[in-house]
Amino acid sequence: MKGERASLRPAAVLAVAGCLALVISACSGNSKDIASHPSAGTSAAAQGTTPSDGPTRAVHPRARGKAFVPRSVSAVSAKRVWVLGERRCVKSSCRAVAYRSGDGGTSWQRLHLPSTPFRSDPSAANSGVSQIAFANDTTGWMFGPDLWVTHTGGDSWRRVDVPGDVEGLAAGRGAVWAMVGACTPGQGCEAQVMLRAQLPNGRFDPVTLPGPLLGGGPVPDLAASGDTVAVLTNLPPMPPGDHNLVEVTTDGGATWVSRRAPCLNELGGELAVSGTSVWAVCPTGSLAHVYVTTGGPFKTVDVFGGPLPSFTDVTALAPDTALAVVLGARVFRTTNAGVSWQRVQLPPQARQGEGMVTSFSSPGHGYAVTIGATGSGLMRSDDGGQHWRPIMVP
Repeated sequence: MKGERASLRPAAVLAVAGCLALVISACSGNSKDIASHPSAGTSAAAQGTTPSDGPTRAVHPRARGKAFVPRSVSAVSAKRVWVLGERRCVKSSCRAVAYRSGDGGTSWQRLHLPSTPFRSDPSAANSGVSQIAFANDTTGWMFGPDLWVTHTGGDSWRRVDVPGDVEGLAAGRGAVWAMVGACTPGQGCEAQVMLRAQLPNGRFDPVTLPGPLLGGGPVPDLAASGDTVAVLTNLPPMPPGDHNLVEVTTDGGATWVSRRAPCLNELGGELAVSGTSVWAVCPTGSLAHVYVTTGGPFKTVDVFGGPLPSFTDVTALAPDTALAVVLGARVFRTTNAGVSWQRVQLPPQARQGEGMVTSFSSPGHGYAVTIGATGSGLMRSDDGGQHWRPIMVP
């Protein structure tokens, strides 16, 4: 799973690869105390407990019904892709709905999901899911704030018990990584911990990082690609204006290297990785800056002259290739690690969007959900994000 990012929320607030920070839908609920879950030092089975078995059904591309609104996408190949979203409804929370395609979006199967709500804003909810991510043809997850796993390509799902709300999840080579915390809807998260589970069905165990994961501030961001994993951490005592750290491993977590990050402690940021390249989007309030490193200090990247809106995200496709998605669904592409950028022309129906959720299975093949105030849609690229064409989902 490569280049899966979500890019509709401010860069200061977190989202695999791809998703995720959507139209806000506040939901009430009780806070989740980390003490009511297994302790951070207790493993949780990645295969979970509560099963949700049931058949899928084939759906013609032009089937009609209540409009499906895609919100998150995950692709493991040019043809194998999943989308998660909701059917339009008048309730404060709508049930999560997911589809799977094995032919690049020509036809779709609706998956039989557990009865769980879709959450546009997982930070304001105490249950439900907001994103989907797959590591291969069979193993995938729905998360934010709850966590569900499938080992059947989405035909059945099981609830995974972890010590808190899942704030981020990313699959690398042979392992999946998750950031969890004890969260109160609308008030942020405390007692954050990073977990790792061996694929396909290992147990989630705590990861010891060189730097601390402090609660009360921005959620630490997490990105993974292959053996490279990067985590944006906070430095105590978090004085205003101080910079945080990026913890990076290139050997699947065996060793970590700390790098001084360009992002501010109090505002956080977002990361993207490919190979040894680590990208960072750091907000400064209403604006943001993009940075990249291939092993040394972070360097400032000039996308189109000057700071960017805080609603900016970067998807890394290859060590030197990336997409920058700016508020208003403006997309820029670089193939030389940010030295120069070219504007990407999107289909007409995507140009009025507010952001994109992307998932690239390889540097050449990827999908994107465009999100706007009046709806959302799915697109596909087969040339590394240079050109896109719309894909119909039932």
